[in-house]
Amino acid sequence: MGVFHELTQIKQKELERKAHLLRILANPVRLGILGCMLENPDCTFKDLLVATEKSQSTISQHITLLKTAGIIDCEREGTKIKCFIVEELFRDILSLVINDTVVTTKWKEHRI
Repeated sequence: MGVFHELTQIKQKELERKAHLLRILANPVRLGILGCMLENPDCTFKDLLVATEKSQSTISQHITLLKTAGIIDCEREGTKIKCFIVEELFRDILSLVINDTVVTTKWKEHRI
């Protein structure tokens, strides 16, 4: 096996990882959760319940999946649990899907 074959395998694994992350996004409840986080940097678990109108157990399951995938994280602040997007790539993807705009890492907005 040559270097080219090894690079192809590495690229294939990265493509598989990205495809897995996109499959995680392909759910209306998770898109709603992420959209809430995108619009509100101080989004709390309670905000997610109100915004999605889903049960606590449903939101918890989706939050767990998104956290396990490394897309989001949550922090406890007193009695509140704040949830936020940690994967910058998903900010742009979500902005495009939800708002039809892309916010680049330099915070310039582009209308599609």
